[in-house]
Amino acid sequence: PEEEGQIMDVNNAAVEFYGWPKEVLLTKKILDINCLSPDEVKARMAEAKEKQRNYFHFRHRTASGKEIEVEVHSGPVKFGGKTYLFSVIHDISQRIKAEQQRDILFRELHHRVKNNMQIISSLLNLSMSEIEDPKVIQKLKDVCRRIDTMAIVHEQFYESPDLSKIEFDGYIQRLLQYLVTEGEVPVMPELSFQLESVSLDLDFAVPAGLLVSELFSLMLDTIDKHPNITPKVSTVLQKGDPLEPRGTTIQIGITPNWPISDLHRAAEASEIQWTLISGLLEQLHGTISGPDRDKNTILLNLDTRTIDTNRLQGL
Repeated sequence: PEEEGQIMDVNNAAVEFYGWPKEVLLTKKILDINCLSPDEVKARMAEAKEKQRNYFHFRHRTASGKEIEVEVHSGPVKFGGKTYLFSVIHDISQRIKAEQQRDILFRELHHRVKNNMQIISSLLNLSMSEIEDPKVIQKLKDVCRRIDTMAIVHEQFYESPDLSKIEFDGYIQRLLQYLVTEGEVPVMPELSFQLESVSLDLDFAVPAGLLVSELFSLMLDTIDKHPNITPKVSTVLQKGDPLEPRGTTIQIGITPNWPISDLHRAAEASEIQWTLISGLLEQLHGTISGPDRDKNTILLNLDTRTIDTNRLQGL
């Protein structure tokens, strides 16, 4: 009976797959072929019987002792007044192998992209030693910062267990710590983070990272005006309610309060920077507000549900 996990009938494909003669296979129970513990097998059978779940990923044992990855579609059927579990089993070992090879390839691609970006950044840094114009040097430094911002994204993907997404909260913390360390500020600011877990794919993470980098660098520029005070930089990342239109909210603030004009002057000094910020906001369907009169906080809202992947091409 189904409750005992006894195998009641099999087709010829099952006989060939498991490697036992049919008469031998019919003497076995699910516990004999499923590699899970007896308690786990019984729990999964109960889920299938109660229609709580009908898809499973298992490792099944064959007559040779080999364990094979399988997917199982299982559900209850009634026959002769009794309830049985009817299961369709697919060998997915080749698919699992192909997915593992794909993941290795993707990791290698992210690793190589990151390395190539770091080489470009290093070459630009090397070129600065031959340039005397401070404005040109600053422009090259800005380019290096943007390249490094994107390189960190690829490094995060390379290290992530899920190659389709990265934890953006961890990326922001890593990015801002890098910007503070590499930035030429008279006083090292104190960083604090309140970050909710937010996962983003590559198409969103790269422009979102660039946008945060641009806004944060503007705030760092204002520190030059107040070299005698240790600034405190607070960053808040909130994941929006999927039913709400606001999406993901990022707040970047500096305390104690700087004069608002400092931040405005820093922004107005770079037309390219604001062109980039405007383009990224449009691409991410984002909005930006601040700083207000009470505190120098930039409030950045990003709609993580939609993105225009072609918008950046025109920048």
